[in-house]
Formats: sequence, C-alpha cells, structure tokens
Amino acid sequence: PDTLQMFWDMGKAQGAKGDSIQDWYPQAFEIYQGVDIVAPTTGRLIEISTTQLGLLANVSLGAGRKQVHESVDPYAGMLLRCKLGHQVREGQPMLTLYAPKEKITSAVMEQVARCFTIQQNDNEAAAPLKPVVTHVVTLEDGVQEMSWEELAPCFHELYPK
Repeated sequence: PDTLQMFWDMGKAQGAKGDSIQDWYPQAFEIYQGVDIVAPTTGRLIEISTTQLGLLANVSLGAGRKQVHESVDPYAGMLLRCKLGHQVREGQPMLTLYAPKEKITSAVMEQVARCFTIQQNDNEAAAPLKPVVTHVVTLEDGVQEMSWEELAPCFHELYPK
C-alpha cells in the first residue's frame, strides 16, 4: 500500500477531516512564511543529501532537538518540491524552509542548497540514478547486499551490467 494513503487513513481513523495536511492543520502553513531554495541551474536532480537536510531541519530550524531538554518548534520544517531524477529549471523552487525568519540565515540557505546535486543538461551523458534498494536487513543475517538477480527487473534495463 501507498505510505501516504496509510498516513491519511490513520488520521481519518483518529477523527481528522479533509484530505490534506492543510485541511487537518490549516494554521501550519500560516505560522511562518516559507523561504524557497531554488535550483541554481537547469538540469536533472541526481542526488539529495537527505541526512544533511534532516540535520539542518533539526538543528538550524528548530524542528528537532539535540538534547531532551531542548524545545521543538512544531511548525518548523521543510517541504521538498522536486523529486530525485526529475528535471529542474534554473530558479525553480526545490525546497521550502519553514521557520522563524531569524533562523533562516544565508548560511543555512547555502547549506541547504548544497544538499542538492544537479547534472546540467549540456552535452553530458545522463548519469544513471542509483537503485533505491540495494541491501536487505534481517534479524537472522543482518545487512546483506542484494545480488544482481534479486534487484527489480526495471533496474536491469536502466543499469545494464
């Protein structure tokens, strides 16, 4: 099943009305005016450093905490506006930051922008995207790399040996 659909189903089971986060929590997008991080060039989005983005949201924006006694801003966070592998145009918003204005400094914006790698469309050959699932984790065997044969057939077409 679709993860987002499961999320909506859980919310509705708990009494939420409507079909979007804006319906459930309308003030969430009104507390802070979003600040867009835009694509510096046109090309294909080939990498997003999601761990670094999470740390930036956590520490810099106040969406999380480093120590248990620190407070969390429930309205702070990020909204990803593009997907890995998609074409982006120069100036197109890739991500929107939500936090108090004083926390969204130029240094934070630069750090967030560096989390995105765009391959320009000039005459470069398009680099293949990395498979999403390459390892399996089980209690019995721990972390095991999947064999070529175990990878989905679509990866065989996209990434020939």
